[in-house]
Amino acid sequence: MISRHEQKSLSEHAMIAADYFRIGCEADAGEHLTTLIDGIRHVLTILPPEKLAALQEGLAPLLDAQERKDFSFAADMLQYHLAPLLASAGPH
Repeated sequence: MISRHEQKSLSEHAMIAADYFRIGCEADAGEHLTTLIDGIRHVLTILPPEKLAALQEGLAPLLDAQERKDFSFAADMLQYHLAPLLASAGPH
């Protein structure tokens, strides 16, 4: 059976994680971020080079922000950079 997390698109996971970061639910945000990163691993081989480069540019600062506990910046990266990029890459 497919879990509810797996039924969501990668861009939806990015938006949900952003929302959780903004309201201070870091554990819930982390769950969606983990699902998002696992999903990204599966689509790396099918992304066009320009999308892959943009994705790499967004992931490094996102993970750095999470490590620094700058959850506001992490939410912004998820909502304004990664979610639109993943949505434009097609359904996942």
